[in-house]
Amino acid sequence: MEIIANLFILFLIILLGYGCRRYGLLPETGAQVIVQLILNITLPALILVSMNLPYSRQLAASMMQIAVVAVVFTLLVIVLARTTSRLLPLEEVQKRQWAFALIFGNVTFIGYPVAYLVLGQQGIFLSAIFDFIQSVLMFTYGIYLLSADRSVISSVKKLLWDPVILSLVLGIMLFVFRISLPGILQTALEKIGSTTSVLSMLAVGLLLQFRGFKEHSVRYTQMLLASLKLLILPVLFLVVGSRLNLTQETYAVAVIMIACPTAIMSTVLSEKYADSGQYAAGSVFLTHLLCLITLPLILKLGGII
Repeated sequence: MEIIANLFILFLIILLGYGCRRYGLLPETGAQVIVQLILNITLPALILVSMNLPYSRQLAASMMQIAVVAVVFTLLVIVLARTTSRLLPLEEVQKRQWAFALIFGNVTFIGYPVAYLVLGQQGIFLSAIFDFIQSVLMFTYGIYLLSADRSVISSVKKLLWDPVILSLVLGIMLFVFRISLPGILQTALEKIGSTTSVLSMLAVGLLLQFRGFKEHSVRYTQMLLASLKLLILPVLFLVVGSRLNLTQETYAVAVIMIACPTAIMSTVLSEKYADSGQYAAGSVFLTHLLCLITLPLILKLGGII
């Protein structure tokens, strides 16, 4: 019950962020400032300190397992998304945004806080591995999908210098070579990283936009998207994942990551590479709204909370 209560506290912070946006309690640039603070400072600190764990074979096995799950699951969803999107009564650009929204989840702003709430530092450790796989695919295949263009080299170069990716690589090196951070640095990173959950939920609320629901065909396809992303795919993984020889930590983190709503970056990248982010914004809003119900439900069905 304590975990469920804490989940709803996080969701209340999302509503607070949305209220701040709706009633102008924060400047328009506030959301971007918070996002940059998370991506460049607090989340890298949280990842680094969470990966500074004593080496164990079980944790190493969990790391390899979550990487395999992330790759296999994402590739399967790519096939499903591309196949299904072709059948939808949407414009071509909307079909690409629909596929992107189904493939990539909001691991950064929803997955990390929930995994930390459920599993602590181990949750962040394994979430970072899953996030790495999704980030690489998002900024390569995802951009190609939205733009229908193969020129993604510049995005890959930026990805290599991303603070989150760099902290992940450094964290893996510390774990594999069994190097511990100095006590003072560890404490400082813990204090900085501990703000990530609250800031992430606030950022989600600030970034949500209620637009992109005008046409009946649009609403129908977005409800289909939400059903697949928040219920059908997570339930299918519960059935399959429970029969695999996964560690308890790998299973829990995989369920959390898979049950996440559409990535907020869907709107940002659609605006940049598909000339319009309206359909993506509607998908992001709807899946985040519904995940307030579906995410605790999936975690309860999976025996995680």
